[in-house]
Amino acid sequence: FENSREKYVKVSLYPFNNESTIICGIVEDITVERHNKLHIEQINYRKNITLEVLSHDLKEPLGMMKLTASSMEKEIAKTGDKSLQRSLNFIADMCDRNTRLIRSVINHEFIKSNVVELKKDRLELVWELKDALRYYRRSRLSQVRNFKFSSNKDKIYLPLDGMKFLQVINNLISNSIKFTDENGTIGITANDLGDSVIISVHDNGRGIPEEMRSTLFERAEQGFRAGLVGRDSGGLGLGIIHNIVKSHDGRIWFETETGKGTTFYVELPK
Repeated sequence: FENSREKYVKVSLYPFNNESTIICGIVEDITVERHNKLHIEQINYRKNITLEVLSHDLKEPLGMMKLTASSMEKEIAKTGDKSLQRSLNFIADMCDRNTRLIRSVINHEFIKSNVVELKKDRLELVWELKDALRYYRRSRLSQVRNFKFSSNKDKIYLPLDGMKFLQVINNLISNSIKFTDENGTIGITANDLGDSVIISVHDNGRGIPEEMRSTLFERAEQGFRAGLVGRDSGGLGLGIIHNIVKSHDGRIWFETETGKGTTFYVELPK
């Protein structure tokens, strides 16, 4: 079309049987509806990323304040000053409460949006994944983490519920951020295998403890491992992520090595 503008049409076909079969149909231009839907999904996804970046920026100083207060409390205990001890204990307790409150807000938003009914559309996967990483690269997180992307094809088309699928990617990235040291690397890779596509989210962080691996996807919105300094262990629901992938007729698994990192794989049919 003119100006390279794409058009979306909806075709409805109806067979009429008389002496011979006649097929009649209606063609509707749904370009505006489609673009509006994509725009809403992008806004929702950017909202989720903004909340994640904001929670990271708030939790890190709160965690450091808690550690500092706890350290000071131990030293003050040697002097016997009970009043100052109580004040430092109060500071540490308030930091802990506010950290849990931040994580609760993020989890609530994720779980609430997860109950929306699945609706698949034909999406260009490479663009969606690059767009997802673009917001992390533009945030302050890019100063303390390295974000990478690679794909074996320039374009890959898949039938996806864009909002739910990007929640999966966002939450896997979020967990990688929590358990990867500063200047660590977090990457996304997309490989078109012909009949299916494998998307991987990998990091060079702490890895998953062996005792938690067998039940990892059975844990609902609970955390699955201890975070780094200044970060709580509240996870974003790997059980929920597993259910979203399953609803796309896909599968999810992981490879991990303690102290070296973790890679989550999501395979989806084309």
